[in-house]
Amino acid sequence: MQGSRVRFALIVIGSAGSVIASGAAQAVQFTPTATARAHTATSGQPGVEYNTSGIGVGGQIQYDSGTQKLTVSGVVDVVNYFDPGNGGCPTDLGSNCGYNTAPDLDLVMDAVLVGVDVETLGFGFYNIIANFASSPNAAPDVIWTDPTDASQVLRANWAAGIYNDGFGATFTPGLSAVVLYDSNTGTATLNLADTRGFLGVDTTSLYASLFENGDGNYFALDIGSAADFSDGASGNLDDIITAAFQTGELPSFTAEINAQLFRVQTGSFQVPEPASGLLLALGLSVLGLQRRRR
Repeated sequence: MQGSRVRFALIVIGSAGSVIASGAAQAVQFTPTATARAHTATSGQPGVEYNTSGIGVGGQIQYDSGTQKLTVSGVVDVVNYFDPGNGGCPTDLGSNCGYNTAPDLDLVMDAVLVGVDVETLGFGFYNIIANFASSPNAAPDVIWTDPTDASQVLRANWAAGIYNDGFGATFTPGLSAVVLYDSNTGTATLNLADTRGFLGVDTTSLYASLFENGDGNYFALDIGSAADFSDGASGNLDDIITAAFQTGELPSFTAEINAQLFRVQTGSFQVPEPASGLLLALGLSVLGLQRRRR
């Protein structure tokens, strides 16, 4: 995280392709072709529209400071895709092929806190950066489920790696959330958390091919809006971030989001080579042990 600002974005995946409607007792399933891909962020179309049932309905993001576990639950509404093998939507740019999932697919994401980093910007302004990584369990970090038959159509895990947005490379342990904080007023100046995260897809998942980018199957989640932050004691985002700034620890909270999930473009995210991966792991272990101020 040194010397660079990380954008706050969650990672999400898209699915698409041809649709097969089966009997009433079975689920409507996507059957992606070998060439179907979810949209990238630059296409002007969302890869997948995802939400937590609507802003203001009450805390679909939950973080427990006791277990240091972050859980996000919600639904996948619409899958947008392109398919070079389909004359109706052959290219990423300008394609508007999509499918409105019915019923909505259920989505659950889990992650654990690695540490809170405080980056000094000057004049009393700071970036408060919360870093998350995979949960220490055998279950996938991200699961998409068809509620009709409870089948898991997509599975993925947070991937530590290097993200390059064209302005410099940034290490991420999986998911990083950044809030611009004004210590002069004790406020989150933009009243939002800017998030960036990456997930490696289980290639045996039904929708896995939708996220193939040439360097593997990865996807990224971009949170379009976040609201209703609460610490459970009448505190809002300002109070949550002030506590993190003062103590170096993230207090429990809930929030609501709307988001879009995108296939990661080739070259924008790279899994480190073994030697680089070791250095990244060592750096993250230090981050988890202490609060660093720069």
